[in-house]
Amino acid sequence: MALDDAIGKARQERDRQDEQARLKEKWEAEAQQRVRKLGAEAVARLAPYAGRESLHLYRPVRGPQNRTTYQRAKSWWCWRIRDLEGTSVINPRVMLLVLDPDRTTGHFAAVTLARPRTDKGQYLTTMAADPVGPVHYSKQHPMAFFGPEWVNYLEQDVADAIVRYEREG
Repeated sequence: MALDDAIGKARQERDRQDEQARLKEKWEAEAQQRVRKLGAEAVARLAPYAGRESLHLYRPVRGPQNRTTYQRAKSWWCWRIRDLEGTSVINPRVMLLVLDPDRTTGHFAAVTLARPRTDKGQYLTTMAADPVGPVHYSKQHPMAFFGPEWVNYLEQDVADAIVRYEREG
């Protein structure tokens, strides 16, 4: 009998874990769908300001005398959404909306810059960008990590960025 009780409890716990996993998958899918839609809407609204800012990815290349130099690998048009919290002064991180090749949609990326100051609107990096997710909001809003609420904070950041671009002209 004791074993049957233990098995029953184990099954209940496993059912609870499975349900939590299903909910998490559903939340993540909803959040990603909202982020894709937000990216497309933001690109449409920010289109008049396209071409002013760009993200440049540089790759290390072995040069003469075995010295490492950097060569531009790719460039994209982008818009700065906000600076990310808790970044270093030497290699700051920014959140950008990067224009996709189809020029009708964009994706949000957290980018570590190779140099803190460059020409205005030029973002240089030597590392691949991270997709924006709940981790980028969890320090400011701890509960953002446990569901799709972080997208609400992203929407507010995008709205603030759109107003900033409109005012700057």
